[in-house]
Amino acid sequence: MKKFLSAVLALAMCMSLCISAFATEKAPTEEPTLMETDIIARAATKPTSEEDLPYDAIVTNLSEGTGTYTRYYFAPSGTDIEISGTLRAVEDKNDTSRSAKIYLYQVGNNSSVDSYTVEQFLGSTSFSHTFKNLDEDSHYFLDIRNTTPNNIAQDRWISGTVTIS
Repeated sequence: MKKFLSAVLALAMCMSLCISAFATEKAPTEEPTLMETDIIARAATKPTSEEDLPYDAIVTNLSEGTGTYTRYYFAPSGTDIEISGTLRAVEDKNDTSRSAKIYLYQVGNNSSVDSYTVEQFLGSTSFSHTFKNLDEDSHYFLDIRNTTPNNIAQDRWISGTVTIS
């Protein structure tokens, strides 16, 4: 009986790790549409194409402890890049707080050049931050991470939009 219960518990734990997350990106002037070509499952690789600013990075169902890169890299219009947006708890049945961190990377650099911590929140939160003193001749991209601690009994996913300008 103990072996059977152990196997059931192991199966349940494995299934709880199979969580889908999607990151889509649309320019703010475009009408949002959901097409197969617009969806990247948890953009696990760094971006390889450029986009003009401003644009929106839309994060959907990002599970705790995971992150997603923006689909595009971008050049600052000066020495600053502004980010703003709203993050919200997905299916907040447990009324559990969430947290996130947004890392700024320079193309060609494996270490982040700066980061911004989104304060812990219940339900949803709006944020705004400016990354300053950047190289005008470089390109940058973001890594948006759900830094909420993992809990097998509760899903602590986040969704939202990060506008980059």
